Amino acid sequence: ASQASSGTGAALRTAYEQQLFLWLEKHKDYPLVARRRGLEGVATLRVRIARDGHVLGTTMVQGSGEPMLDAATLDLASRADPFPRVPATIEGGEFEFTVPVEYRLR
Repeated sequence: ASQASSGTGAALRTAYEQQLFLWLEKHKDYPLVARRRGLEGVATLRVRIARDGHVLGTTMVQGSGEPMLDAATLDLASRADPFPRVPATIEGGEFEFTVPVEYRLR
């Protein structure tokens, strides 16, 4: 593969990941009890999806330090399932991405 095509592949992957991050943000649930207690944190989630967007698996890469927020993070992928389909321009039978899920009181 030429440099140009690998650069394009990375750009396509990045654009698709941005779409997935926004999709997750739309489905995120900041537990009411956690908000009332002033709990904040960032948990890192790894999600594996099939080409049709259905979740194949999730893994907590790094917890937030708050069990309530970590539980909400693990639940997030199932609430967001199915994700937008993997674009035809991205190769492979499945797609895996890692995303920080941030819980901040505004």
